[in-house]
Amino acid sequence: MLRPPRSPRFVARVIAVSWRDLIVSMGPIVAISAAAIWLAIRLIQPAPPDTLTITAGPPGSSFWNSAQRYKAILARKGITLNVLASAGSMQNLERLADPNTSVDVGFVQSGVALATQSASGASGVSAASDADSASGASAVASVAAPSSAASRAAQRASASASVASESPGDSAASAAPQAAAPNHDPEHLVSLGSVSYVPLVIFYEGRKRSRLSGFAGKRIAIGAEGSGTRALALALLKANGIEPGGGTTLLPLTGEAAAHALTTHEIDAAFLTGDSAQPPVMAKLLRTPRVRLFSFDQAHAYARRFPYLTDIELPMGAFDLGKNLPPETVHTVAPTAELVARDSLHPALSDLLVEAAKEVHGRANLLQNAGEFPSPVMHDFPISTDAARYYKSGKSFLYRVLPFWLASLADRLIVLIVPIVVVLIPGARLIPSLYAWRVKSRIYRWYGALIAIERSALDETSTDEERAASLAKLTEIEGAVNRLKMPLAYADQFYVLREHIGFVRARLTQAYDEQAHTDAGGA
Repeated sequence: MLRPPRSPRFVARVIAVSWRDLIVSMGPIVAISAAAIWLAIRLIQPAPPDTLTITAGPPGSSFWNSAQRYKAILARKGITLNVLASAGSMQNLERLADPNTSVDVGFVQSGVALATQSASGASGVSAASDADSASGASAVASVAAPSSAASRAAQRASASASVASESPGDSAASAAPQAAAPNHDPEHLVSLGSVSYVPLVIFYEGRKRSRLSGFAGKRIAIGAEGSGTRALALALLKANGIEPGGGTTLLPLTGEAAAHALTTHEIDAAFLTGDSAQPPVMAKLLRTPRVRLFSFDQAHAYARRFPYLTDIELPMGAFDLGKNLPPETVHTVAPTAELVARDSLHPALSDLLVEAAKEVHGRANLLQNAGEFPSPVMHDFPISTDAARYYKSGKSFLYRVLPFWLASLADRLIVLIVPIVVVLIPGARLIPSLYAWRVKSRIYRWYGALIAIERSALDETSTDEERAASLAKLTEIEGAVNRLKMPLAYADQFYVLREHIGFVRARLTQAYDEQAHTDAGGA
């Protein structure tokens, strides 16, 4: 008669938590959350730098003065704005387009890029006759004026070119020609918007003139090398048949040098704009006897021919009602000053700069209405996506209600919170279910074996050897179960499994006894 094997020793341990199951349950959730947080960190904007560099214009020019006001406004937000002096818009564009210069933003007169391209060939030709470098100014002046006057004009041209092109960290630019188109690709530059008009003001002596072609054969100061004034003057003069190398003498004078040369009859006309000339100089010329302010009778035509120009009308007495200056309505043309930045500019700093531009340029004056600037008007460069968002909806909620540094921190933390809220928190709710499933699976997996053993052993056709094998297998199962580590919370199911193992064992033993009794009776 077959005897069931001896029951295995009970060595199971009841523990508080199955750390192995808990770790395995948490693994996928933690891995997915870590991947989401890593992706968020990769996409998150770094903290905005606390220092910016702007390339402006010559000290005292409207560009320089605006940059100084920007500096004060940004200082209130904890941002240091370094202001670099320059010759004007063309040098600003060259610096911004050069990836090797540490410049973030600058003022660029609209149309400079287009005017530079169209005038680059002419500028190369005029390098010999106009002496693009400061050292060549004396040669031009000696041909254009008597020797004594020529000497003084040359000295002032040299000084003007030196001051206009010298700037902190960029003194080597003082001798470099700036009339040529930038050598670097400006595709990485974007506009933060147009911030003001930059009217072209032409002062001259002699009979009244209404067309630029009337200055043919004269001595004209068209601005220093690297200035937007020079680029604009060359473009407008070329449209009137006046080009470098012809019978008209074009001198690289601006500001005080141009004003002094005009009042001492060393030149016949001076082209001035706020990009390179000081406003007090222009105001002084306006009040100088025998010096006329040129009025563009064809201003509307210029605005059509050159899309970046605007027809500006200055009414009689606009500058001084008591002295009736100007004595008659004057029309002039004006490009706009664009605030140009590299496309790597931090979005938070882009908002600060546009906000500063609104404070500096948003008020009404003789040339503009209140709120007309800054505006997202695109000329030479596309409007940046950050600036476009600001013009459409203003500052984000965080930057409206929090200090700048705190809003910047919160803005970056939100990006980290999103994967935590979307992935980690719902995933954490799944951990208990995964944990319970793993623990219960260690119990439930034995029930299939128990059913198979019971069904095989109780089959009427099974032999004694098959029943003995089933009983031995049951003993192995019981031994494996008795060695389990079971969390205390699932001890009841553990004991239910052991009861069921005992139940199957009892069924098998009963079957063996009945079969033995039958065999004995038959004998």
